[in-house]
Amino acid sequence: MTFYEKLQAGWEDGRFLCVGLDPDPALFPEHLLWKGHVQPERVEEFCRKIVDATGNVALAFKPNTAFFERMGEAGHKVLLRLCRIIRRDHPQVVLILDANRANIGKSGEGDAAFAFDQADADAVTVSPYLGRDACEPFLSRTDRGTILLCRTSNPWAGEFQNRLVIVNENEREFAREFGDISLDFQNGRGCRAVRLYRLIAYTVARAWNNNRNCGLVVAATYPNDLAVVRQIVGNGFPLLIPGIGRQGGEIEATVRAGRDRQGQGMIINASSGIIHASRGENYAEVAYDKAMELHKAIRALLR
Repeated sequence: MTFYEKLQAGWEDGRFLCVGLDPDPALFPEHLLWKGHVQPERVEEFCRKIVDATGNVALAFKPNTAFFERMGEAGHKVLLRLCRIIRRDHPQVVLILDANRANIGKSGEGDAAFAFDQADADAVTVSPYLGRDACEPFLSRTDRGTILLCRTSNPWAGEFQNRLVIVNENEREFAREFGDISLDFQNGRGCRAVRLYRLIAYTVARAWNNNRNCGLVVAATYPNDLAVVRQIVGNGFPLLIPGIGRQGGEIEATVRAGRDRQGQGMIINASSGIIHASRGENYAEVAYDKAMELHKAIRALLR
């Protein structure tokens, strides 16, 4: 199935939860430590048990490449083995590589080859900052997903994402509905300015999604902005929503703002609140309980 088809099957099955695989050694169970350190094979064991415990409730798994790459060559191998395990044991779950890639020329082609050919991911997170040509190696893979950063969850996200930008002539209708201010110049001509994150959402949904394989990252920590993005992109468009739980995002506000008219369109991510909910030997069982709790909360809000 394509990225969109796999998501649609999961939504119709009532699954909206994305389990973020961000293995933090500082939060590892004591019995997995050796002289206070975590070995790569223990990281693999930890993630595999989390995947096995939550695979029946998750819409998606999202391994964050940075948590594996910092372990060097061994961590790179662990990441690829984990991706293969997810593909083999949980083929119904969407595999999202959280890598925030995008570069020009051969570099971008290499990033796409790693994400889709080596890791065999269904989708990868990508920065839109370099423009469409840098994202084309990802967008051209029609069966795979490209999830563009739009409104992120970090505290300083608005430093650029909330900046006002002047729209082009062919974007004026969009600006009239979603623009923030009207700028009037001395020569009598005027124009509209919109927040950068809104222009990204509009551009990706209307100009980049010809293959129906795009999504956007929009944080739960800004529910009003999440609601605006949903208005811009419309029904069926996937929104990867981080920031639930420890980052401050509230599940009720997130579902209310992020759902489309069919009660779908959401990939709601939770990471440490699930995978590091316990430091005991029962960490996988506790992770399942936390995942199921969040799964049920989402379902209840969609009734």
